[in-house]
Amino acid sequence: MLFVFLFGYYKGYAHEQTKYEAHLASDARLTAIAIAENNQKIKAADKVNKDITKEYSDAIAKINAYYKSHPHIIKLCNGASSTSTVPSTSQSADTTATTSSGATEATTEIDLEKAGKEVTQCQLLIKFEQEQEGVQ
Repeated sequence: MLFVFLFGYYKGYAHEQTKYEAHLASDARLTAIAIAENNQKIKAADKVNKDITKEYSDAIAKINAYYKSHPHIIKLCNGASSTSTVPSTSQSADTTATTSSGATEATTEIDLEKAGKEVTQCQLLIKFEQEQEGVQ
């Protein structure tokens, strides 16, 4: 009787040991798959980041080159003032300002380089966000 009990105990232990080892092997396999998928997502995200950074710098370089070759676009003046003094007040687009010499001039100053950079950055950030959603 003791022999039958010990034999049954041994068989039960062996069965549970086999199940436990299978469970450990399954966990190791699933962990390896998860790590590989995570590494793949990280590589894809890094590639997107590098591509966006390159596209952004190329776009900024094109904008800078364009505005360097077209300097008349940077500052548009509606007034015929020939004074070379710097205005004493800050100016926003489409305002009338009094210069330090007392002359009033209507100016439209647009920092197109800065505006171009901001527009390009917004466009590239939108594209980056869309690509990040696709990486998931």
